[in-house]
Amino acid sequence: MKYILFLASIAMLAVCGCGKEDACSCGDSAANAIADVQNEADHQPQTSAAADTNTPAAKWYTGKVEWQTIEGGFWLLVADDGQNFDPINLAKDFQQDGLRVRFQVKEKKGMGSFHMRGKIVEIISIQKL
Repeated sequence: MKYILFLASIAMLAVCGCGKEDACSCGDSAANAIADVQNEADHQPQTSAAADTNTPAAKWYTGKVEWQTIEGGFWLLVADDGQNFDPINLAKDFQQDGLRVRFQVKEKKGMGSFHMRGKIVEIISIQKL
């Protein structure tokens, strides 16, 4: 947001081409344009996954918990359909290599990991089988 305001300010100064307010007739219009950009940004709708009633229910998977030894080691959920999930919140009770589980996950888009073995996910629900 600050970046947009900065660019709008620079653009208005470039259009005006003057350094003195009393010699420039566009001082008020530049201020108004900046205020318009700020007001438009302030009134953009905010979205939230929690508030989105159109979000489908999370899919249940069955699979197993696996310990991966690469990069110092980490836990992986391997679904029976072959998908791999890299959970960020696997509870200690479920950190057992080979444990069969039923689980729901939510993908954490925009997160990176050096594991590179599956989608990074947050566990919504998990049960031992």
